[in-house]
Amino acid sequence: MKGKDIYLSPVTIAHKSRAQKEKSEDGKKNKSATNTSSKFKHAGIRIEFFEQITKKILHDFYKKKCPHCENQILDKEISTRPDLIRCRVCHYQTSRLAYTPLHQCKLPLWMFGYVFYESLIQHPKVLTSIEISKRLGISYKAALLLKRRFQVFASEQLDKYKQITFKLLEDEFRDFNLPPNENTNITKKMAKHSYICADTAVLYSASARANKGRKRFRHSGATASIYLSDKLGGKQIGTLVHTIAIKGGPVFFHSVPNQKANTLGPIIKEHLPIRTPLFTDQGYRWLWGIYRNHRSVNHNAKSKEGRYRWARNRWSKHGVHSQVAEGNQRLLKTSFGAYCYTTPEYSTLYLNEFAFLKNAKVIGLDALVQKEEEGSVRIGARLYGLPKTSRARNKSLQPSIDKLRYSESNESFHEETILESGHALLNPLSEIEKAKVKLSKEMVAHNKFWNEKRGNYPQRKRELKHQMLASKIWILATERSDKGSRISVSEICSSLRIRKVTANHILNKWIKLKLIASGQGYSFTRI
Repeated sequence: MKGKDIYLSPVTIAHKSRAQKEKSEDGKKNKSATNTSSKFKHAGIRIEFFEQITKKILHDFYKKKCPHCENQILDKEISTRPDLIRCRVCHYQTSRLAYTPLHQCKLPLWMFGYVFYESLIQHPKVLTSIEISKRLGISYKAALLLKRRFQVFASEQLDKYKQITFKLLEDEFRDFNLPPNENTNITKKMAKHSYICADTAVLYSASARANKGRKRFRHSGATASIYLSDKLGGKQIGTLVHTIAIKGGPVFFHSVPNQKANTLGPIIKEHLPIRTPLFTDQGYRWLWGIYRNHRSVNHNAKSKEGRYRWARNRWSKHGVHSQVAEGNQRLLKTSFGAYCYTTPEYSTLYLNEFAFLKNAKVIGLDALVQKEEEGSVRIGARLYGLPKTSRARNKSLQPSIDKLRYSESNESFHEETILESGHALLNPLSEIEKAKVKLSKEMVAHNKFWNEKRGNYPQRKRELKHQMLASKIWILATERSDKGSRISVSEICSSLRIRKVTANHILNKWIKLKLIASGQGYSFTRI
C-alpha cells in the first residue's frame, strides 16, 4: 500500500524455501539452526522469522565493506556461521556483529529481532526485562543486557528522526510569522500547520517517606520532587523529563536536571528551527527572546468572577495550549508504570527507546533506510565507528552505554542563553565588548538589574513587560526594513494595540543609543 511502512512486512523479510526447510528438518542442511532450536525450545516463536529480522537490521543499518575490494558490500552468508559474513569476490570474512549494538553478543541472533519486533508492535506498552527473561528462557541479567543493546540501537536511530523532523519543520515554517499581538486568535492561522508543544514532567518522584518526612528548601517547582533533602545528601531520585511533541507526529524526550534556560535552551534550539511556532506554559518565559513565534498559556489564571477560583481559559486561550506535550507525557507515565522504577542514571536510554518506537510508528522505518541510502546520515559512526588503533581497546558495549548515561554534571552551558529567575535573558560578555560605550553601559545595567535582583516584584514585572514589548517592536521594524520599507509608529500601535506614548518612549531610547535612525515624521530605519 502506498504510504504504508513495510519495513518489517513479511514481503521484505527473506524466508527459506520449503525444500530448504525439509532439508533442515532432516538434518542435511543448516545444522546450526537445528542445534539452536533443540537447545532453546520456545513454543510459538518463529525463530527463522526473527533471525531474518536481525540480519536485515544489521545489513541495512550497519553495512560492512570489504577492505580489499573497492565498494564491495559483504553480503554473502555462511550457512554454518550465522554471525559471520564474507565478500563475494575475494571471500574476505568478518563478524557481522562487530561494532554494532550486538557487539560480542553470545545469544542467538533471533532474540534481538524478537525484542525489536515485540517492542514495536506492543507500543505504547513497554517490554520489560522480566518479560524478556520469561519469554526467551534466559537469565534476568542476559535479558537486561539484551534490552540495553536495543536501547543503544534506538538511541542511534533517534538522531536521524531528529534530523528528518528539523528539515521538515524548516521547510514548512521558512517565512512563517504569527500575529505580533498575543491576544489575537491563531486557530485559523495554525489550522493547516504542524502544532508543536513543549513541556516538562516528573517520573518517579521522591515520596515523603523516602525523604524521611523532611521538607526540601533547596529546590522548588518540579525539581523539588526529584531530589532528596540536603540533610539526606540531596541525591536525585526521580527523573525530570522534557518533552517536545508535534501533533500527530514525532516526539522527543530528554532527561534534564532542571528547567533553566541553560539546560532547555540548547535542546529546543537543536530540535526546532527559529521560525517554528512553539506553544508552552509560562515556565518558558525566556523563549520570547529567542523564538519570535513563541506563545504561552497561563495555567494559573484566576477567574474574574468571585464564584470560581480558576479561569475557564487557563488550559487553552486564543488557540494556544500545550496539550500535545502533556498528552504524550500522560502516555509516558502510564507506560513506565510497568517498570515500577528506573534510576536517573539510565533514564536517557529508556526515554530514547520509547521515543524511537513512537516515531517509528509515525514516520516509519523506511525513512531511516532511505536516509542511509542517500548518504546524508552516517549510521553507526557516532558510537561504533572507531579508529583502527582504538578498536582493540574498545571491544565492548559498555563504552556506548556510558556515553548515554544521564549525569547532572552534563548540563550544557551556553553563554547566549543565561537567564535570571526564568524570565529575562542576559547579555553575553562578548556582545558587551563589541558594543559602543552608551550601549554597553545599558547592557551592563540590564545584567545587574536581573543578576542582583534589584527592585521589588512590581518593578521587575513591569520591566519584563516592557522588554517583551520592545522585542515585538524590533521584530516588526526589522522585517519591514529588510523588505526595503519603513514602518510608522501608527502602524506599530495598530498592530500591537498599544498607546503611542509607550511606543515613542521605546523608540526614542533606541535613537539615543543609535540603534535606529529617525526619518520623516514618525518613521525610522535601522542603522
